[in-house]
Amino acid sequence: MPQKEDEAIGKTLEIKHDNGDVTVYQSLSKIEVKKGDIVNQGQLIGVSGTNELDKELGNHLHFEIYKNGQPINPDNYLNKELTSEKEN
Repeated sequence: MPQKEDEAIGKTLEIKHDNGDVTVYQSLSKIEVKKGDIVNQGQLIGVSGTNELDKELGNHLHFEIYKNGQPINPDNYLNKELTSEKEN
């Protein structure tokens, strides 16, 4: 669960999922998990914040999903019921 802080994009958290997907959260003001933690659905992992790059957006979260190293549209996953990899 790599974490880093960058003045331009704020605190960043990267979560590697069991199925190989990676989710990235940027512009965090606080990170609530640490490397080695097991994260469960609904768990607080961080708090949104601001960054220098997108100051005009104010408090916000930048969210990315990668599958096999390629970025994919998060809209395909948001507000959907989770299923196991076997069901897909």
